[in-house]
Amino acid sequence: MPNIYVTRKLAIFRNGEEAVISENELLTLGLPLVILGDPGMGKTSLTDSLAANLETSRVPAGRFVRSAKPELLLPQSGKPIIIDGLDELATSNGASAVDGVLTKLAAIGLPPFILSCRAADWNGSSDRQKILEDYGIQPITARLEPLERAEAAKILTQHENINAAEILNELDNRELSDFYKNPLTLNLLIEIVTTGQGLPSGRSALLWRGGRNGTSVNVARNSRNTALHSNLARLKLQLAARLDS
Repeated sequence: MPNIYVTRKLAIFRNGEEAVISENELLTLGLPLVILGDPGMGKTSLTDSLAANLETSRVPAGRFVRSAKPELLLPQSGKPIIIDGLDELATSNGASAVDGVLTKLAAIGLPPFILSCRAADWNGSSDRQKILEDYGIQPITARLEPLERAEAAKILTQHENINAAEILNELDNRELSDFYKNPLTLNLLIEIVTTGQGLPSGRSALLWRGGRNGTSVNVARNSRNTALHSNLARLKLQLAARLDS
C-alpha cells in the first residue's frame, strides 16, 4: 500500500481554553513540547513529519535512554531532538518514564526536545513539574486529534479500487465513524477492502479477512507493546459486533 500522510491537527490549551491547531502551527509554540495521543493515532508518523520539517532527528525513547552516549543522537545546530514513544519505557518501580528521559537529557546539557507519549502514560501535572524543574519552563502539551472525515477520504482516495465516499457513508450509517478517525484502524479497513470484497458483512468475515491478509500479524509486529495490539483487537471486535447488527 502507498504510504500516505495527511497533515494533522492537535488540541492545546491556550488562555484557559482549548484550541485546535495544525501541526505547522505547533512548531511555532516553543519548546519543550509534549505530544499526546491514543494508541494507533499516528504519533510516530507525526513526529517523522515534524523531524522532516525541522530538519532534525527522531529517536525512539527506548534507544535514547539505553544509549551510553546519548550526545551522539543529538541533531546539529541546536535543533530539538524528537524523542518518540515514551510508552516504550516500562517501569517496574512505579516511577514515571519521564524520569529516564530527563536524566539522559540532563547528562547532555538539557537540549531542546519534543516528546511523544501515549496519553495514558503521561502523568500530567507531575511530569510537567519535573520538566519545569529541569528546564525552568512549563512544557507545552498538545493532544493529537482524530482524523476528520475529509482527511480519511484523502487517504482512501489514494488507493485503487476504493470508493472513499461509499465506504465513509457506510461507516457513518453504521455509527462506525470512530474507525476511520484512527489511522491504525483505517489502515486495517483499507487492507481488508483492497481485497476487492468490500466491507465485511459480519464478525467472522472481518476477523477471517484481517487474518488472511496478514493484518493481525503486521499490526502485532509493528506495535510497540501488547497494549496497542490489545487495543486494536478490541476495536476489531467492536467493529465486527456493529457490522453484525
